[in-house]
Parts: sequence; structure tokens; C-alpha cells
Amino acid sequence: MTTAQMLFTLLIVFFASLLQATVGFGFSLLSVPLLVTILPVTMVTPLIVLCCLLNNVIVLLDYKAYLRFSEVWLLIFFGITGIPLGVYALKHLDQNILKLVIGAVIIITGLAMLGGFQIKFRHKIVGSSIAGFMSGVLNGGFGMSSPPIVLFLTNEGYPKNRFKADLVLYGIITNLVTILSFSLENLINLGIIKMAGFCGTMVFLGSFLGLRIAKEITESVFRRLTLWFLVGMGLITVLNGLQFRVR
Repeated sequence: MTTAQMLFTLLIVFFASLLQATVGFGFSLLSVPLLVTILPVTMVTPLIVLCCLLNNVIVLLDYKAYLRFSEVWLLIFFGITGIPLGVYALKHLDQNILKLVIGAVIIITGLAMLGGFQIKFRHKIVGSSIAGFMSGVLNGGFGMSSPPIVLFLTNEGYPKNRFKADLVLYGIITNLVTILSFSLENLINLGIIKMAGFCGTMVFLGSFLGLRIAKEITESVFRRLTLWFLVGMGLITVLNGLQFRVR
């Protein structure tokens, strides 16, 4: 890795940490599409999962009082079951086509919810199962676990503090399982671990600033902010997929 690539990576990790500490998600959504323009996907994905794990731990320590594990375990269980499929996709499928499809679904769903659309699940277990499994697939394939969970929690009308607490706990568990999967597939090596260590300072700085900003955001602003961020990250994912297909 060149000096310029390292500096760019540190800058992206800082802003990704700030974003996730502010709204509870977005680390991978912001960092992965940008970093894959200068680094291989097989290097970026494990690096971001390691950095995201540290960020999630920092945020959870600040929001642990709002945590309700009884409402998260289904998301965690089905998220874990989806990870192996995502890891398989990372190694064997056309990643650009997947980016186009995933990005388009995120944009359409986010805009629909901004317009007032809401899915009424007769049984909450159905929504939790679908969101968790899809999140696991995205986490294993791209390190992007949050879109399905964000859409589900927003759809269910979670207040922002519980939203963030549940989301980051889910993130910690799935990050750990993903790291194990990557290790078994030999996708994590000493070089990536060292790079994650260098990025650690940026994670701490970004998280600290983001947590301070989050305390000033109202519930209504928080909901719209999360959805607009989601739409924006979906757009970045689509553009990234188009860029590499054109090449």
C-alpha cells in the first residue's frame, strides 16, 4: 500500500466512524464503495469489518442502557445464518452485478419510506428473519450489514436510542462471526490486521465526535437523516458497480 492510499484509507475510516457513531450505521456503506476504488475488495471487506467492530463496541458502551436483547436475538440468529452465503458470493459471484442490485433495492426502499411507506408485519418474527438473513448475506459479501436492519427498525418505529443500541449490538455479533468466517477462508492476514491497527486511532476520534453530535439530534430529524443517508449510500453502491462494469 502506498502512502497516498494509506492516508486516503485513514481519512475514510475517520468519516465512516463519525457517521456510524452519529446515526448508528453507515461505516461500511460509506467506506467500502470509496475504498474499493483504490484497493481490492478482498482486502477492503475484512479491513472494514475489523474497524467497524471497534466502532460498534465504542458506541454500545455509550448506549448500553437502552439495549433490549430480547428484541435483537432473532436478527442476530438469522444474520449469522446468512453470512456464509455472503462469503461465498464474495469469492465466486460477479460483485458488480450484486452491487447494482443491492444499491437499487436500498434506494427504492429508502425513498418509499421517506414518502411514508410502511410494511405491516402481522408477525414481527417474519420481518426480523428476513432482515437478519439479508443483512448477514451483505455482511459476509461486502461488509455492509446495516441496510436491511436499518430499514426494518425504521419501519417498526424504534426511538433513536434503542435503534442505535440494538443496531450496534447486532453489528458486534455479526462482525465477530464474519471475522471468523474470513479467517477460515484465509481472507484475513497479518497485513490487514496491521492496517486495522493503524486505522484504530481514526476510529476512536471519529466515534468520539459522532457521539457528541448524536446527542443534539431530535427523533424526527434522526429518522429522516438515517433514511437519506441510506439512499445516498445506495446511490454510491450503484455508481460503484456501474463504474467497474464500464471498465
